[in-house]
Amino acid sequence: MDEQQRIRTNKYDVFLSFRGEDTRLNIVSHLYKALNEEKVKTFMDDQLEKGDEISPALIKAIEDSHVSIVVFSKDYASSKWCLDELSKILECKKSQKQIVIPVFYNIDPSHVRNQTGSYEQAFAKHEGDLRCNKWRNDLNQAANLAGWDSRGRSEVEFLKDIIEDVLKKLPSRYPSHPIHKGLVGIEENYDQILSLLKIGTSEVKIVGIWGMGGIGKTTLARVLYDNLSYEFEGCCFLEKVWEKSDKLKDLCDDLFSTLLKKKKDSLNDFDMERLRQRAFLGPQTGSRVVVTTRDKQILSPFDEIYEVKGLSSHNSLQLFCLAAFREKQPKDEYEVLSKQVVSYCKNNPLALKVLGSRLRTRKIEVWKSELKKLEEIPNMEIQKVLKLSYDDLEPHEKDIFLDIACFFRGEERDWVTGLLEEAFGFFPELGIEVLLDKALITISYGKWIEMHDLLQEMGRGIVHRKSDDNRRRSRLWKFEQVHDALKHNKGTDVEGIVLDLDELTADLSWSSDSFAKMTNLRFLRISLGWRFNSSNVCFPNGLETLPGELKFLYWDRCCLESFSLPTQLVELHMRHSKLKKLWDGDQNLVNLEKVDLSYSEDLIEMLDLSKSEKLKSVNLSDCKSLHQLRVHSKSLCVLILKGCSSLDEISVTSEGITSLNFSSTTISKLSSSIGLLMSLQELDLSGTNIVSLPTNVKNLSMLRKLTLIDCRELESLSQLPPSLEGLNLYNCWKLKHLPMLPASLCNISLNNCREFESLPELPPSWEELNLNDWWKLKHLPMLPPSLKSLRLNNCRELKSLPELPPSLEELDLIDCWKLNHLHMLPPSLGKLRSKNCRELESLPKLPPSLEQLDLNDCWKLKHRPMLPPSLRSLHLNNCKELESLPQLPPSLKQLDLNDCWKLKHLPMLPPSLRTLHLESLMTIEEEVDCGNLSKCVMH
Repeated sequence: MDEQQRIRTNKYDVFLSFRGEDTRLNIVSHLYKALNEEKVKTFMDDQLEKGDEISPALIKAIEDSHVSIVVFSKDYASSKWCLDELSKILECKKSQKQIVIPVFYNIDPSHVRNQTGSYEQAFAKHEGDLRCNKWRNDLNQAANLAGWDSRGRSEVEFLKDIIEDVLKKLPSRYPSHPIHKGLVGIEENYDQILSLLKIGTSEVKIVGIWGMGGIGKTTLARVLYDNLSYEFEGCCFLEKVWEKSDKLKDLCDDLFSTLLKKKKDSLNDFDMERLRQRAFLGPQTGSRVVVTTRDKQILSPFDEIYEVKGLSSHNSLQLFCLAAFREKQPKDEYEVLSKQVVSYCKNNPLALKVLGSRLRTRKIEVWKSELKKLEEIPNMEIQKVLKLSYDDLEPHEKDIFLDIACFFRGEERDWVTGLLEEAFGFFPELGIEVLLDKALITISYGKWIEMHDLLQEMGRGIVHRKSDDNRRRSRLWKFEQVHDALKHNKGTDVEGIVLDLDELTADLSWSSDSFAKMTNLRFLRISLGWRFNSSNVCFPNGLETLPGELKFLYWDRCCLESFSLPTQLVELHMRHSKLKKLWDGDQNLVNLEKVDLSYSEDLIEMLDLSKSEKLKSVNLSDCKSLHQLRVHSKSLCVLILKGCSSLDEISVTSEGITSLNFSSTTISKLSSSIGLLMSLQELDLSGTNIVSLPTNVKNLSMLRKLTLIDCRELESLSQLPPSLEGLNLYNCWKLKHLPMLPASLCNISLNNCREFESLPELPPSWEELNLNDWWKLKHLPMLPPSLKSLRLNNCRELKSLPELPPSLEELDLIDCWKLNHLHMLPPSLGKLRSKNCRELESLPKLPPSLEQLDLNDCWKLKHRPMLPPSLRSLHLNNCKELESLPQLPPSLKQLDLNDCWKLKHLPMLPPSLRTLHLESLMTIEEEVDCGNLSKCVMH
């Protein structure tokens, strides 16, 4: 019987065990009255009717109670009746998980535990009773349970604590108790953590609850504690441990004094940032420990870690409305504004409650003003909570966090890591892990750095609050801030600038020395957004210089024709620029790693990069005026020259180059030196006039991908390297033959190779083969045994197929005009599309797995096999010789029979059929019932 069911079936909530002579007229009567006032159904032995046999009735009352309160008084042990009651209570605790609460009324608990004082005297009188040893053990066990001691306390406070304890231990019976009010959407997280705790098993479980500030970790732990603490002998809830981390000894004392040094079954919940529990905890069998933290690293030794997510949109609105209106729904006139606030809070419970309380009873004008204010100035009560995780970071980790908040949210993790390390000298590998562990950032889809809106706002607020003067802030990301600093030729403290050109309403003019005083600038990004705003940044008198410490320069649509680059530059991105050349003369860009000047259509000369020994990537896509290029760098890995249509001379040497892209250039012959690039992994020659490849391409032992799309002059391929995995020959119209294909090749595109008549032997591992638009193909080799998909559309000369492999699931033969028959179809085939196979007269037996059959425009088709029971769609439009149909399968949903001129009869339509097309079907003799169809077209 589960816990909820047991509580519902109990006749009593509480059973009171006491020595009547000691306590009936004082503490017990007061306790009984207080419990009844709280609607707690309580059993006292004076409820028994006269004439009842007390012992069996008492046993039944104990068994029918959820909680037993044992009031130990001076003479409790003198009553054998009381001692037998206690034995039965402890028996129910073990067998029924009954909750037992000891109350020590004017007696030292140690006297009960050790049978000293009056209890020693009582047992002297029981000497000789065979139950004595059991009674002693029972008293010791009961006195070791967490309970209440009346000594030194007022009776009012004493009773109040007992009542509160009882109510907590009846959570499902008293869900409206104040500690559970206003908790919205907690069930989703609660149920998942409950499953991790595995309540009821004897194992020790230590579970960590992790998440960003304000997300509801402590609230969740408190609800767990309140709902589950009755299951355990000792319980303790320690809050805000991070505030007391310098008082570990005091915390240990608090913990163990609360647990009364119990041997097992202790539920402990901690709000814990810096405290390592296992340094002082050794949980016993059946114990449960729950730890809440913002730092995931603290939880690494624990059994389970649960991340608390934000509320759903529905629950977020409800929580906000409870705080703002004390109702679950917004008032009509506040609905739009309420949703705007909820959107701002991004499902964070703390923010929802803080702003809801702040806006309660306020006029609409105040709401609008507050929302506008939040765009500029974050709410400090929310920020204070969120900032705790930031304050715990090391200095360089703080810099990484602020850079992400101001510049890098939404960027790829690997790129950000490389930039922070190579360009800025940070230690990002560990730093980013720390930010992840502290829930300050997240990684989406395994690669993109993200953070909660409120955390980004917190980070930017830290930068904002360091100075009221834009020119003295370390990072600038708003147009007004950037313009103010550059217009006044200030900004000695500025380290990074981001300017979105979409924010401009007109061209900006800056002076030639605008950046002169930004001596600490390391990051400059002037980027074009998705709106392609025509406004731009202009330097009428040119640009004298950029700061010498600048490491990263990203400048879309730069209007300058030439300027000098900082010598410390690591990355240069100037897409869509007006550059003709970067500078006159040589420059030592010894730290330069990436160059992207793509779509700079006026670029004539490329700088000499021979001294850039760290250069890894050069992208000159669509630099249509570039005539010559010389790149000599041992470190170069990627070179992209796509669309450089005027390029006459290319000289590239690099021992480590891995990717070359010459697509859409005028190149017609590839130098044999290509065979010396032993690290090359990707080569793209798409859209070029190349006729053949050098024979030494076969020596490129690292080549994985070769792309030759739209190489319409390509006539032959030499032997391919054995490492090749991908080959794309789409639209290679003049190519007639393929060399032997390497076994490693697993991805190939051969569509629209019109001159091919045959194929070489195919690798056995292939699962897909597409030969669409092979106009001259007459024969196929043996197909790979693992093939699952075969597409031969528009192979106009193909007359027959080889034996099809048993693994085949999909077969497309559309517009194979000369195909006149098919061999046995494999049993795994699910889709067969043979549309416009004009010579096809019959089909073999159809496999039982077939679900889709398309035979549209098969003019000569006369004979049809039995249709498989799995068939769902059958398309027979324009099958002009078809005279009859077999029985239709029970699974059929769509049937198309347009222009089947000779068809005279229809079989019975299955009840599963939903769509029927019978246009231009003049010969059908019987009337067609379309009553059950969702679509029926007849003319």
